[in-house]
Amino acid sequence: MTARARLILVVAWALSLAGVAAVAQPKPDAPLPPRPGTVISGTDLGFRVESTNEGSIAGTLVVRMNGRWVPVEHVSSPRIKKLTGTP
Repeated sequence: MTARARLILVVAWALSLAGVAAVAQPKPDAPLPPRPGTVISGTDLGFRVESTNEGSIAGTLVVRMNGRWVPVEHVSSPRIKKLTGTP
């Protein structure tokens, strides 16, 4: 076998190893569910996770006050008013 043939064989072998390595990369896992005590939040409004069960999450609505997350005690339901031309 000539030196040129050996070089071609080595380069082909190296390229095949690189191809196998690229295909064999691990796939990203599904995100883990949030753990109890975690606050899923925006700037000042959040949701404190208390438990998880097969894809559903139970928790408490919280607001940020002075840097601390405080549970919301009462949320009033919106009232529906009929829209009319008179006040």
